[in-house]
Amino acid sequence: MNINPLQSYKVIFDKLGLLEEIEHGDNEYKGWVPLDKNIIEDLKVLSTYDLTTSSYKYRKGDSNGITSLINLESLKDTSGTDIQITLLSNEIKRDYAVCSNWNKLLSYPDKIQKPVESIFFTESKELIETGSDCLKFKNYKKISHVVNLIKELARDTNGGNSTIIYERALKFEFTLLETDLNSSIDLEAVIKLLKKDLHQEAITCLICKEMVVFLKDIDVNKRFSHLIQNLSSFVSNVLLSYQSYVENYTFDKVRSEYIEKKTEYITRVNNVFDLVSTKMLSLPAGIWFATSQITPSSFDSVDFIKNIVVLVTILILVITLILNLSGNFSTLNNVKQEYDEVFSNLMNTVKSSKDEHVEELSSITDAKNTIEGEYLKVEMKLWFSIVSSVIFFLMTLIIFIKSFN
Repeated sequence: MNINPLQSYKVIFDKLGLLEEIEHGDNEYKGWVPLDKNIIEDLKVLSTYDLTTSSYKYRKGDSNGITSLINLESLKDTSGTDIQITLLSNEIKRDYAVCSNWNKLLSYPDKIQKPVESIFFTESKELIETGSDCLKFKNYKKISHVVNLIKELARDTNGGNSTIIYERALKFEFTLLETDLNSSIDLEAVIKLLKKDLHQEAITCLICKEMVVFLKDIDVNKRFSHLIQNLSSFVSNVLLSYQSYVENYTFDKVRSEYIEKKTEYITRVNNVFDLVSTKMLSLPAGIWFATSQITPSSFDSVDFIKNIVVLVTILILVITLILNLSGNFSTLNNVKQEYDEVFSNLMNTVKSSKDEHVEELSSITDAKNTIEGEYLKVEMKLWFSIVSSVIFFLMTLIIFIKSFN
């Protein structure tokens, strides 16, 4: 079970807050409270997480103000005992933070880049934890997404971790104010855009360009704050630019793509027959050799049985070859379905573009028709091979029949 030390901190802090004699130090709060077992348990938690001291001043009700130092573990009798508690008022740890307010927390760049899971603000006596409905806390947790985006773009442009280089250097300082957390933070659309397989390099350049245009005139100290406050406008600019990029996608690349696909699929279609053509070449030679073994015979002779064996061998050879050839039809159809889809997508891309690119449709259609022509040729070759195999068998059968005396 995970213990949140700030829950114990809030309990003790609230007790101190009820006192009139609370002392405020540079980084601590001090005050006397009546000691009980619950306070001891909370202090043990705080001591474990270095949010309080390990030894305390205490006094009995009848001690006339005389105080002594004691360790928590040494306390046995808590009745009538007051203890002076010291709470550290500014502790920024990896998973939690105690500080005066949001502005104090947001002055630490590392806590913007790697947000804490729980916070206690001493000014407002407010404890905020993961799962809280606090809008500012939800936005605070999302800020790291923006930081990660900037770092990724900076690394892609060789600018280190905080400088995006695109036509000029755009440096960031990761500090914010509480008012920045009032702005909605939603970077999901840009993150999805960066995960696209297509146009990856172009998308990175596009986002860098929009970032530079959006922030180049903003002072470096306020640049990150301005981006957070106007993040929705930035995201809209990126999406509009990407849409414009897609619509104006260079048709030299489209042309080279369909020419490349044309060559690729013509090769793949022809390979379907080429893979079995060598087997077809062996059929005539095999049948010629087999038929040369057929000799005139009578029904009850040994030569007749030998002729039967030759005929059955040829039949098995032809059936095997036909099955092999038939299996290539499914391979051929799979290739057809694939190039149909590829060229349909290319045509849809052109159709959705501006009018001046519509002439590309005819070129794409011609390329597809060329592949279709090769597809029909290969299909005819396969059927011709099947028919030829049957004819070879029939010729062997005729020779077998004629071999009877």
